[in-house]
Amino acid sequence: MNVDGFIIGSLATLCTAALAWRSRAHPDRRSPWVHDGPVIILYLLGAWLLLPLGWPWAAAYVVLTAACNLWFIARVCPTCLYHGRADGPSLHCAAATRLTRKSDVILFPRRFGEGLRVVAVAWIAPMVGGVVVLFQSRRAPWAATNTLFLIAAYALIAFLIAPAAAKPACERCENRDACPRGG
Repeated sequence: MNVDGFIIGSLATLCTAALAWRSRAHPDRRSPWVHDGPVIILYLLGAWLLLPLGWPWAAAYVVLTAACNLWFIARVCPTCLYHGRADGPSLHCAAATRLTRKSDVILFPRRFGEGLRVVAVAWIAPMVGGVVVLFQSRRAPWAATNTLFLIAAYALIAFLIAPAAAKPACERCENRDACPRGG
């Protein structure tokens, strides 16, 4: 019996829930790993979800997530108030400080909105790929159930747990008044 999807999905959900709990329980202790950990786990789970389509699809997804995040760092991070500071809430802050120059902060709301749309592609792709895998495995009930569980775990992390983990950082963010998400 193949239970890898159940184990991987359960572990990913438990790990992200623990990080979200830590973020909510200790909002005054900023940690980029606690802030970005759920998203990193989400990307790894997305690659795992696409693996039944073949390793090139999973590898392409990893490249897609890297490209989307690098685009975000190049376009959005230079306009952020945390650029160049050591107290940034995200791992993007440290990368952006090394890779980009500071830009006009007035551009932050527009660029952040654009950045969310670009990164959303990396969040939606595994859901679409998971549905394809689900249709391919419809003749094998166990494989279909396994895939359905992975899709559910991915959706739970992407649309509930990861935003909950980021909420304390958003509430204390210096950009919250200009942020399209509303802090």
